[in-house]
Amino acid sequence: MRREAQNLLLILVGATIVKIALDGSYLRYVKASLQPYLLLSGGVIVLLGLIAIARDVRAGRAMADSHNESSRPYWMLLVPAAVILFLAPPALGTGAIPSAGPELVSATSPRRPLPPLAEGTPTMPLRELVHRVHAAPDTLHGRTIGTAGFVLPNEAGNGFDLGQLAIACCAADAQLLILHLDGPLPAGLTEGDWISVTGHITAGRAELATPSWPTMVVDEARRIDPPKITYGY
Repeated sequence: MRREAQNLLLILVGATIVKIALDGSYLRYVKASLQPYLLLSGGVIVLLGLIAIARDVRAGRAMADSHNESSRPYWMLLVPAAVILFLAPPALGTGAIPSAGPELVSATSPRRPLPPLAEGTPTMPLRELVHRVHAAPDTLHGRTIGTAGFVLPNEAGNGFDLGQLAIACCAADAQLLILHLDGPLPAGLTEGDWISVTGHITAGRAELATPSWPTMVVDEARRIDPPKITYGY
């Protein structure tokens, strides 16, 4: 591959990283806190490409690679850039990841102290709720809690559970969180629809040794639009 093509390809890859970091589509693949690093790395790659072009122009020559060197590795960089630019793969969906098990999710949850619950009916991400069930069950006793997620068929096939994909860094380490639902749900739900629910965790489920997903007795449930960030952190 000629030097000019190599430099342009380098700029394209860097510009693609900057583009997805600015338009928000990066949230389909990595957590929000990584945006500054994407912008920095993409900018550095673009800058390297521009410096290489300027150096070649100043040298007054267009250098070519040896004919014995394969250009395939360089062109392979174009594939992910083209996919993200023109196809924009969506975020992972309901059937993309098998359930990891509540004990694994609890073990991999952040070790920071859990904040006290607000008065009234506090709303929390599904990951925090599952983590509280195992790490701090006393904080949930007698409390009505709100959370949200997508619906997926339960194991019995006669209703729906609530689910959400949680990531620690990126979509590659996603884990499926599950909250069993016991109570009325909106009519006409299909797999993948997003709902918000309020209710309380059933007695006997909020124990660290319980090797099962928690169950919520639902007081109220309603449809909602999918959030911009569908993953839990």
